[in-house]
Amino acid sequence: MRTLSFVLLALLPALALAEPAPPAPAPPAAASVAQVQEIEIQVHDGAYHPARVEVKAGVPVRLRFLKTDWDGCTRDVVLWTGERHTLPTGQPVVIEVGPLSAGTYGFVCGMGMVKGSIVVAP
Repeated sequence: MRTLSFVLLALLPALALAEPAPPAPAPPAAASVAQVQEIEIQVHDGAYHPARVEVKAGVPVRLRFLKTDWDGCTRDVVLWTGERHTLPTGQPVVIEVGPLSAGTYGFVCGMGMVKGSIVVAP
């Protein structure tokens, strides 16, 4: 018993100088995790539905185009960046846009006749 007490007393200074374990990181708050704004745009009857969508600035945007007719004019969509995507009938096409600054961004059909826009609010 005396030896055990002696060992514990000898270890006490070392334990006092030891750094405590760091606390476990807190899970991220729901508000701090950026949500993706997913917008579905249906393409039929020679138009985008809706043709004008609104999103918030600074939050990633995902466009989901779904063409449901065989109109040749809307076979492609061209973004404001010049990026072109083919829209096969009946198959959704997902385009990751990322976060945008406030402003208006246009997109058109491959022939430049059918127009749509994304309005980004601050």
